[in-house]
Amino acid sequence: MAVELQYCLTVPPGDPQQRPVRFIGKLRCLKDLKWPQISDYLSPRVDEQTWSAALESVEKNTTVSLWLSNAIVSALPFKVSRHNSPGRPHALSRTVNTLKLHDHPEYAFI
Repeated sequence: MAVELQYCLTVPPGDPQQRPVRFIGKLRCLKDLKWPQISDYLSPRVDEQTWSAALESVEKNTTVSLWLSNAIVSALPFKVSRHNSPGRPHALSRTVNTLKLHDHPEYAFI
């Protein structure tokens, strides 16, 4: 299945029911995201309390579903590297491959 990647500085707001959304990153970077920055992509399906609870529980798991399979938070391992080194360089590609659940376009914030 072919994948089309688009790199955008801004993404139009959307409902996870119409266009699924994934937040992927190191845990410390995910925790730096403030609700006003991401609420346009998760509302009305996910509220601020659900987002906060997901960030607390993602430490135990690598992936947490916020709303069915259409809104997901995935934390990369602590020892991840984007270079070909012993620091788990393929963690991001494996995470993205496990999240291909839908046939229609999805947002992935990395």
